[in-house]
Amino acid sequence: MDKFLEAFFNTKHKVLGQNLRPFCLAHLLYFIATDSPVLKMIFGEKVKLSRKDIELAVWICSRTPEQIFSADVNVGFFRRMRMRIGNFQKAQLAFLAYLKDYVTLPIMWEDENESGMSLGSPWILTRATFLLKETNLTEYQIWGMPFGKLFWYTASLCELMGGSKVMSDEEEKIIDELRKAENGK
Repeated sequence: MDKFLEAFFNTKHKVLGQNLRPFCLAHLLYFIATDSPVLKMIFGEKVKLSRKDIELAVWICSRTPEQIFSADVNVGFFRRMRMRIGNFQKAQLAFLAYLKDYVTLPIMWEDENESGMSLGSPWILTRATFLLKETNLTEYQIWGMPFGKLFWYTASLCELMGGSKVMSDEEEKIIDELRKAENGK
C-alpha cells in the first residue's frame, strides 16, 4: 500500500531553480532519445551523473509532453543554466529525490497461463497504447500522467482483465526475507 500511495501523492520539486513537472512517459521517452545516463539510474543501475546530465534532466523534466514532442534539443539552453560547482551535489540529490517520488511502481505476478507472446513495439509505446485502448484517456493525458500513477493504473487494468496480479505488501516482505536468507544477511 505504501508504494501505491507514494505513486499518487507527490510533492513539488525544484532543481537548479526550475520547477519540475511530474515525471512521466514523455520525459522517459526523451531520456531514451538522448541516451541519457539518467535512464540507467531509473532502472536501478548505479551511474555517475555529470553536470551536463543533470542539466539535461532538469530541462527535460521541466517540460510538458507537448513541449517535449515539439522540442528541438537546444544546447544553448544549457549555457544559460550553468550551475555553480557547489550546487552540483545539491542538484543531484534533489533530482534523485524527484525520481524517487515519481518512480514507485507495482511489482507484478505474471499469469503462468499467458501465451508469452513477445511484442515488437517498444515497451513504452505498448503501455501508452494499452491505456489508449482500454480507457478514455487522451494521448497527452497518458504521456503526461505521473509515471508511477500510470503504472498502477496499468497494473490494475491487467488484474481486472486477468493477465496478472499486483504483489501485496506481505508478499513483497516475504520475498525480501527469502532473498536476505539466500544471501546470508
